[in-house]
Amino acid sequence: DLFVPVFLSLTGVYHPVALGFSAGVGGAVGETVTYYWGLNIRRAVWKEAADQPEDRVSRWVRRYGLLAAFLVAASPLPDTPIILLAGSAKLSFLRLLAVEVFGKTLWYSAGAFLGGAIFAQMAASLGTFVSSLLVFAASLTLCVAVYSRRVRSVVFSAFQRAAKLLGF
Repeated sequence: DLFVPVFLSLTGVYHPVALGFSAGVGGAVGETVTYYWGLNIRRAVWKEAADQPEDRVSRWVRRYGLLAAFLVAASPLPDTPIILLAGSAKLSFLRLLAVEVFGKTLWYSAGAFLGGAIFAQMAASLGTFVSSLLVFAASLTLCVAVYSRRVRSVVFSAFQRAAKLLGF
């Protein structure tokens, strides 16, 4: 989600639901690869799947998989594990795709509404260019901090010093 801040300025031009829908469709289509990985993992593990009884995980995914996929798609949680399981359980692809589009559209639209409102306030006081640079730098820093233990330590130490200076 590093490139999300790049599109925050578009909330002033396009409706946040339209932006959320386009991002939701893109995210859901991107998950189709994960679904087919799960389907092919099942085929590789169970060469004669037709002769095998259905396991507990497959039964759970058939019963709750669409609900779980929706809840994960409509949140910041990673949906790769659920989509892999859905593929391995041969859950309906079109239903899963529809649930993913709906959930991701809700999540990204909410982000567009909130992010757009915050960005509009920043742009009003700092200007669009400076606001874009600040949001991008913050996003890049957080992404690097998540993946690098050394950078994470430096960033969080700086936050702790700043909090101490501000009296928190």
